[in-house]
Amino acid sequence: MIGRAGVAALLSAVMAAGSCASGGTPVGGDQRRVGSVTVTLRVEPSEVKLGRPVRLTLGLQNVSGQAQTLRFSSGRKYDFWATRNGRETWRWSSDRVFTQAEQSQQLPGQTGTHFSESWTPDAAGNYRVMASLEAEGFAGTLSDEVVVK
Repeated sequence: MIGRAGVAALLSAVMAAGSCASGGTPVGGDQRRVGSVTVTLRVEPSEVKLGRPVRLTLGLQNVSGQAQTLRFSSGRKYDFWATRNGRETWRWSSDRVFTQAEQSQQLPGQTGTHFSESWTPDAAGNYRVMASLEAEGFAGTLSDEVVVK
């Protein structure tokens, strides 16, 4: 069984390996822990040419040995958005329709899952990219910077 420190080291190694595998493309991100679930925002690349996509991934890792149940108040399990100069410029969920039924998802012990979307900035500048997991008890956002040239 991997301890908490081992899981954190493994997540760091995976992020570093992803950076090397993509030809040294800088990868940004943010991470926080809610109970026994580590939530990670991964942004790749953290510097991009105008017109090129940015991959946003919200990862969940259950570091305990017991299953965790994630409860959602609707079909929207996560969201991603970007701001520039304090103004929202893009939101993944803005043109989507979600069921209003409550949902739940099991996250078995010592396993993970992820949600990933792509965003293509439409203007050069410095952006703050944010993500939220819409599960009960996971209030708050993760964020990182993206530079578009």
